[in-house]
Amino acid sequence: MSSLIVQSDLKTSTIGLNQAIDRMTTGFKINQAEDNAANYSINTKLTSGTYSISTAEELAKLTTMTNNYKICSNCEFVLADDIDLSAYSTGEGWTPIGTSNQFTATFDGNGYVISNLYINTPSINCVGLFRWCNFAEIKNVGLENVDVTGDYEVGGLMGRGCNVTISNS
Repeated sequence: MSSLIVQSDLKTSTIGLNQAIDRMTTGFKINQAEDNAANYSINTKLTSGTYSISTAEELAKLTTMTNNYKICSNCEFVLADDIDLSAYSTGEGWTPIGTSNQFTATFDGNGYVISNLYINTPSINCVGLFRWCNFAEIKNVGLENVDVTGDYEVGGLMGRGCNVTISNS
């Protein structure tokens, strides 16, 4: 009987946690657990909504989630502050958004600036803050102190884009 009570409480907790994650609309405070002891999955894929980014770590999380197929075209990512990427200024530097999977959402810089972007990948093509965008929108973002090296299709904001709208950037 006691194991059924624990199982029931764990199931209830999991449902509550999944509802909280589904309702969240700002930031990247998403639990990365894939399964719990009751074998209930927690969905970590963003399906729609607006998400606020205010730190370099959160912007790096966007890179990871894009590259791991965890966002969709209905998502909008909005900067909430200037972002300093100087912590990514050694070795190859910043890993571009859309490296292994194209970025297909909306990125709104909201008038803020991303500074100290450093990428040093001389033998890699499609290099920039965004590596590869398709059916995406990038707007209202400024870049300062950019040092990007790549093979070809190199830019500060984006390396390669198809069907991309860029405005006020």
